[in-house]
Amino acid sequence: MSLLMLLKFGLILALADHLQVHQLCQTCVTYGEHLLGDALKSNTSSAAAEKLLLRSTDWLRKSLKLLERAEQGSLPHFAELQARALRRLARSFFELGSKEGCPTKSDALASAEAALGELISFYRQRSSAAGQDANLLLLRVDILHKRDAPLRTLLEAVRDLLTSKSLEAAAVDRLLAIVRARGSQLEFVREAVKLLLQRLVQDTASPTAPDTITRVVLTLALVSKSAASVPVLRDTLDLLEQLDFHISRDGGLAIQMLCWRHGEGLQGRSAEPDHLLAASFYEIAMHPMFKKMDKNVARTARKVALCYLEAGRPEAAQQALHACPPHLADDALNHYINFDIAVRMRREDDAFAALQALLGSPNFRSVMLPTVVQVAQEARFERVVYHAMRSISEQAQVDASIGREVDAVVLTRSLVKHSLPQDGLSYDQATAEIVIEHLENNLSALKKRAELDPTDARACKEAEWSYRTAFNAALLMCDVVDSLTAAKAFDLALALAQCRETLTAQPADKQIHSTKLWSSLPSLVARSAVARRGDLDERETRFLWLQCRTSAADTWSLLKSAREVAVSEDAESSAEWTLMVLEYEAMSRLDDWTGAAKALQTALENKRAPVKVVETMADIAWGSKSCTAQHLQEVLTAAFEKMKEEISNEPDTHRLARWLRALLATLLCQPHSNGSSSTPYATALEHLQFIAHRLGKKEVAQMYPPDEKAWLLSTAWDAGIELYHLGEYTSAKTFCEVALSLGQREACSPVTLGQMNVQYA
Repeated sequence: MSLLMLLKFGLILALADHLQVHQLCQTCVTYGEHLLGDALKSNTSSAAAEKLLLRSTDWLRKSLKLLERAEQGSLPHFAELQARALRRLARSFFELGSKEGCPTKSDALASAEAALGELISFYRQRSSAAGQDANLLLLRVDILHKRDAPLRTLLEAVRDLLTSKSLEAAAVDRLLAIVRARGSQLEFVREAVKLLLQRLVQDTASPTAPDTITRVVLTLALVSKSAASVPVLRDTLDLLEQLDFHISRDGGLAIQMLCWRHGEGLQGRSAEPDHLLAASFYEIAMHPMFKKMDKNVARTARKVALCYLEAGRPEAAQQALHACPPHLADDALNHYINFDIAVRMRREDDAFAALQALLGSPNFRSVMLPTVVQVAQEARFERVVYHAMRSISEQAQVDASIGREVDAVVLTRSLVKHSLPQDGLSYDQATAEIVIEHLENNLSALKKRAELDPTDARACKEAEWSYRTAFNAALLMCDVVDSLTAAKAFDLALALAQCRETLTAQPADKQIHSTKLWSSLPSLVARSAVARRGDLDERETRFLWLQCRTSAADTWSLLKSAREVAVSEDAESSAEWTLMVLEYEAMSRLDDWTGAAKALQTALENKRAPVKVVETMADIAWGSKSCTAQHLQEVLTAAFEKMKEEISNEPDTHRLARWLRALLATLLCQPHSNGSSSTPYATALEHLQFIAHRLGKKEVAQMYPPDEKAWLLSTAWDAGIELYHLGEYTSAKTFCEVALSLGQREACSPVTLGQMNVQYA
């Protein structure tokens, strides 16, 4: 009869001695182990494994029943076989209860716990060290975990496991898997991790202990997702710090990255971001355990600060940023966050200081500035806005990326707007120079825009605003800033107006012609004033006069354009008279007397030109040391002739006397040419005869300055005497007669007149 049949009929006990029983039980256990091994093979299907496990438990239980009936448990080899069977039975039931969908899962796990309990009890009765076997204790932890045993029971099993003499890596891995599975049970997680770390720290002599400890903390960091789990993670790191354990750099980085991931996930939730909880996770990454990872600590400090800012707690954000290592504090991101904090706390001075620090930081990037401008504008921090925009403008000149991202026209216009005096009126030299600088940049930006697209409607409006603003600013700068500064402002107004004309999206207003004219002319006036002052060296002065001559020619063209659109006849005339004089002065200062003569001729041909225009030209020529005698005579004659035209219409006899004296002095100092009626003397005689005749009128004689009448008399008499001695008796007689005529008009005393008559006779 076969062995199986003997077992089936229960006859074995009667037929065999204890050695045969032992052999039979060993065969049952071995076969049960074989079935368990097959079930655990990776290529075994779940259904097949379940069947194998059921058969394994049957054979192992049969072996235990045989041992029980044989009543040979006191024998060593029977006891060893019983322990072996119980261990395998517990494992088989555990594996069976671990199968998903197993209908007898609960019973299987209960049976596994019972078998393991019996085994442990068996060892304790015999005071065997095998009862402290780590694998055995780990199986107990696994079974209790699968059965959802009470936490205290499970923790007690974990404590027993961790007090065993040897703790293999597989046991640690399995325990960590249980921790991950029970991540929401914080009491278990806290105690299990604490017990595990305390055990591992004792084994630091093991080469794998540091890495294992790091994996424990990583596991804890991985399962920590709630607010309640943060203190658990923090306490764990505190414990390691107390135990004087040092996490490796790679391990520390992995833990920090997990904390960052948790924080970023909480911040990125679309429905309800939790910035404060995110900050708590980030703060874990700043634990003193990671102090050697200074760059990561600095990065984390910024993350924490940003979380607090989003949560509306700028004071906490400021405190968080102080945790940044001092040698890494000079960082662009740090300064930007400090700027944001200052804005939230309404501290403009602090915001300005943060901006200055940002601009000076070694890793500053231009792309940060547009955001700074936006934030400062929303906070109405005007000083910060202005300096940030100015920095953007400067950076755009050297950084093509920011040049592409920023609208240079809008930016420079904003800078102009912010640099204008707050009341719009009170300019000083410094303010004017800043406004001019920004207007120049605005002009450059508009020109580039016009080159790209002359039909750009937006640029058209921008240019309209710019040229009007520049013109108004230039007007307000007059008399309060340096003349050259004012001239630059007018030049910019002209250039901006011309730029506006190149933009064809909308037709230019007729008023633009007036703006161009009245920008060019004041610029010319200002430069002439500076050149006229005489406080520059010869080269600089000549350069200014050359500029004035060129500017005068350009202004004539602008005047012509203004007349074509009939802007304002009175204004045009006023500009024309001023332009005549300034052009003449520029020519004379450059010793271009041919050009000066043409300018004089232009004035004389304009019948509407007032006498003051020619008088001013005469003044300029009279004061010039290089003026030719011919031109001086021409301009003085022109001035006197203009005065003669007004003599019957309330003449200004003082002005008339002045120009007559200058003209006569010029004529009579020239060599006398015999027999020529066109000589300077002949011309002088004509002028003397004219004035002698006009003085015959009482109202003119009363208004004419007495000292000038006396000078005319002595000049005419001296000329007559001089001609007499030269043998020009006829001319001498005529000059003397004019002198006597003037004497009769109260130009001298009666006694002197009598003496002259005697001498004349």
